[in-house]
Amino acid sequence: MIDTGKYKGHTRGPWYPHNQDHHGEIMIKVSDDNWKSIGQMRTTADKLLAADAPLLLAEVKRLREESDKMRELLLRGVKLMNNASKTTDEGNDYFAESFEDAVMEVIE
Repeated sequence: MIDTGKYKGHTRGPWYPHNQDHHGEIMIKVSDDNWKSIGQMRTTADKLLAADAPLLLAEVKRLREESDKMRELLLRGVKLMNNASKTTDEGNDYFAESFEDAVMEVIE
């Protein structure tokens, strides 16, 4: 798993590959008139991948948050199932309603 904490303080995106060739360097635009080299890249694909780093990091963080929500939902479902298995059909109805409520809470 990637430790996203090590990127704390990185230059916020968006980053843009420089339109001109700088001997394989990728230049990122850090402000309106300030370009900065972040290293040499051999291919256009490498430059584009490096330029998308802030977007990729944001997506990793978003997916982790979503994964945590799903994990929480599953744990709640397991707890509810354990409780419902100890009860009657009325308890099973309660489980179904409670689990549906939990799902709706997570996806909203």
